[in-house]
Amino acid sequence: MNRRISAALTMGVALAALVACSDSGGDSTAEPSASVAPTTAEPSPTVDPEVQKAVDAYLAYSAASNKAQENPVGKGEKLPKEADFERWSFDPARAQTLVDIHVLDTYNAEYRGNAPESHVDVESSDLAASPYPLVKLTDCLVPRGEYVPFNRKTGKPLRLTGGANLEEPYLSMIEVVKVDDRWGVRSLEVQQEGTCEP
Repeated sequence: MNRRISAALTMGVALAALVACSDSGGDSTAEPSASVAPTTAEPSPTVDPEVQKAVDAYLAYSAASNKAQENPVGKGEKLPKEADFERWSFDPARAQTLVDIHVLDTYNAEYRGNAPESHVDVESSDLAASPYPLVKLTDCLVPRGEYVPFNRKTGKPLRLTGGANLEEPYLSMIEVVKVDDRWGVRSLEVQQEGTCEP
């Protein structure tokens, strides 16, 4: 999701237990809605239209998952429409994002500030891949000030652990697949060290 969640909240959270309890009963099959608009730079006009749909699905997933971090819901609760990243994702990315959101809710936390700005590049595409067409992306995420979890009751920021520099741009590698005529994020890996140039 992002380097800040990957840095982990210092609350003794047992992610393994939440993964076992998460509601990840397979791929989401709801139709995506155009109501989640990406908030990033304009894509290149030379991108294949089908590849552009994959890029748009990633950007919608990213915008929705940021909204979900800013107002996390508990297990079994429905995500608000603008935070419904499930429409734009498949497992395992979908399940891991749900776990991250449930962890925030469990510890009465929410993200505040400005989410990092995306700078997406298409690394490769295989529209004839079987069983699912595949597009691989990279995203150089540029921080726009503080974007960290806060305790919802006290209003105080929570301490983060890990050695990641939260002020430098950082890279994510994303796989987007097409299932039943719908593009969605299948995997997302955040580099924990190093930086990138947008």
